[in-house]
Amino acid sequence: MISNRVYVLINYAKLPNGVQFPAEQEIEVVMDVVYIDGYPLPPNMQGMILNWITSNPTLFRDVTKNW
Repeated sequence: MISNRVYVLINYAKLPNGVQFPAEQEIEVVMDVVYIDGYPLPPNMQGMILNWITSNPTLFRDVTKNW
């Protein structure tokens, strides 16, 4: 489970299903819900993207700030 993290994609990425993300795309995960540009992804994409993030940690920089 990812409770509260903010990741930045280091390089361009294209997933097998055709979803593309540009380099420097910020992805926020709050209580295992994935947000991009402040909006939650559709429910049918949540699991796939969350699994991709957790399976490929070297593709991301963790930029989470603790205030």
